[in-house]
Amino acid sequence: MNAELIGAGEVEPAQLEHMAGIFNEILASENISIETCTVAGCDPRKLRAAFQKASSRYDLVLAVGGLGLGPEGNAKETLAAFLGRRLVLHQETLKRIQTAYARAGRNMPQAASRLAAMPEQSIITKTYFRHKGKDEITEPK
Repeated sequence: MNAELIGAGEVEPAQLEHMAGIFNEILASENISIETCTVAGCDPRKLRAAFQKASSRYDLVLAVGGLGLGPEGNAKETLAAFLGRRLVLHQETLKRIQTAYARAGRNMPQAASRLAAMPEQSIITKTYFRHKGKDEITEPK
């Protein structure tokens, strides 16, 4: 199966290509290959158009980025609207965010709870991140 990877928010083309390589390694055992990468940016109209185009070309569309608290963090809202679904609070994700703030010795701003909102019927999967120059994959706990 072929897929498209969409970069939302402030994801740069080189970052997206790097992530596609990581996803291809992970998804190879499922016979899934990312064939196209699209940088859609922060504009909800461009992001929605990217989701529309990708979903017309491929059976699987993956998206990364666009999850911050600023204006660039509109990917989930745009995806939910595109799918015709509501955003719902994912309690396990909220707990992970609260724990991260507590470990850093910081109070979590109320606005940060919106990071735990997910489109209805979402499947929460592994998370890719870079820590101290090393690529890591984690599973939600």
